[in-house]
Formats: sequence, structure tokens, C-alpha cells
Amino acid sequence: MLDQQVPWVVVGNGSTYHFPDPHAAAYGEAAPACGVDNADDSFRITRINTVYPAYCGCRDCLRHAKPVELQPVHCPKCNKAICHGLFQEVEFTAVDRLSITCPREWCDFDGVVELTVER
Repeated sequence: MLDQQVPWVVVGNGSTYHFPDPHAAAYGEAAPACGVDNADDSFRITRINTVYPAYCGCRDCLRHAKPVELQPVHCPKCNKAICHGLFQEVEFTAVDRLSITCPREWCDFDGVVELTVER
């Protein structure tokens, strides 16, 4: 399930939240995606709803993550909405199809659908 809202963010001593660096997060470390290196800041990972909207997002993280919006994906057989959201840190031409199984009991679609992205 793709989600347009980023659930976890990195916050420090300032008033800006960052996207987490995926490599650091994989090792349980809190590091911003933009690679900001401020020795005075200690970073922690927290849920976005604890800082939003009081903290503003880091523009450098946004540039680094290069988010690409995915148009809503629907089942081609029954038109059930399946997912929507963002891809981060991926070349949008690298993903052009999505394998889905329709969640409706009476619909038996199980196959591949083409993706449309916003540029």
C-alpha cells in the first residue's frame, strides 16, 4: 500500500523536519536525507503528526528525495481504487507497471496495470 503522507520524519534542535535517510534508518540511526551535518544537532525519528504543522519541511530533503506522484491506481475490471501515493528516491522511468490483486471478493482480477506519474 503506497501512502502519500510520510509517516516518519527526522527532527533536530531546529524548527525543520527532514525525510529520514533510508540507509541510516535501516541501521536504526536518525539522519536527514539531505545529509545536513551540524555537530550541534542531535536528531531523532518521530511520527509526522507529532511535528506537523508546527515544523516546516526541509527543502533540501525534498530535492534529495525527488518525490514523484503516482496517479491513483484502479482495478481495470471493476474500477476499485487500489492505491495512490509517492515514490521517493527512484527514477520514475524505472517503474512503469504494478502487479495488483483486486481486494473485492467478486472481482477476480490478478494482473499487471500500467502506472501514470506526475512530472
